[in-house]
Amino acid sequence: MLKDKYEKIIYFDTETTGLDPVNNQIIEYGAFTRAGIGGARCSENYDKFVKLSIEPEIPQKITDITGITGFDLVKGIEEADLVKELLRAYSQCKTTLLVAYNAQFDLNFLAVLFCSMKDKVLRKSVLDAFMSCDFLDAMTVYADRSSPCRLQNAITHYGLDDRVKNSHRAVDDAEALAAVCDAMEAERDDLLKYINLFGYSPRHGISYRQLKKVTYKEQSQAFQMRPESECLYSKGGD
Repeated sequence: MLKDKYEKIIYFDTETTGLDPVNNQIIEYGAFTRAGIGGARCSENYDKFVKLSIEPEIPQKITDITGITGFDLVKGIEEADLVKELLRAYSQCKTTLLVAYNAQFDLNFLAVLFCSMKDKVLRKSVLDAFMSCDFLDAMTVYADRSSPCRLQNAITHYGLDDRVKNSHRAVDDAEALAAVCDAMEAERDDLLKYINLFGYSPRHGISYRQLKKVTYKEQSQAFQMRPESECLYSKGGD
C-alpha cells in the first residue's frame, strides 16, 4: 500500500487562470497531506490563494467556475512564498509522493512556476526537491477501472458524494482526491504499480511537456471495470 512505502503523501490540486502553464498561472494551491509510515500517520490541510503576476486580472470564466475573485487573490501570497512553502513540504521526509487528478496538468504548472524563480538558489533547490518526489496520477488509475474519468465520475462511482465534493476549489478537490485514492486502493491494491506512470489519450496525445521521471503510455478508455490483464500497468509499465 502507498502508506507503507511513503513517509509523506501529498494529495494536491491547483486552480489556474487557464490551461497554458507558460501564459497562465496558479491562483490557488490546496493540499491534503498524510505523514508517517504505516498506521502512525497524521494529516493536515493546506490552502492558499496566490497573487496574480502574469495576468492583470482573473478571467471571468475562471471566476464563474471556481468562485475565486480578484479580491480573494489580493489577500493571497506571492508566488515565491508558495514556492518556499512547497520546498519545505517536499524536503521534510525521505520518501514523498505527490498525487493529483490529471497530474500532468498540475505538475506542469508547478514545474513552470519553479523554473520562473529569479532566485537561482531557490530555483535549484525546489526543482531538486520536486524531482526527488514520486508522482501518481489518480486519473490514470481510475481510467483503467471505469469511464468517463472526471474526478466527479470517480466520486460518484465509489459512493463518496455525501463525504466529499468536486467544487473546483483546490482544497476541496484535494480532499476528494484522497478519498477516491483510498477507495481505489481498497478495491484493488495496485496503486504502487502506477507510480511515475501516466496514461494519455491516443486521440489527443501527451499534453504539455513530458516530465523526466515519468513513463507515458497510451491508454484507451474503451473498457468498463477492466480485468487486471487489460490494465495499463500490465502493458510494459510495471
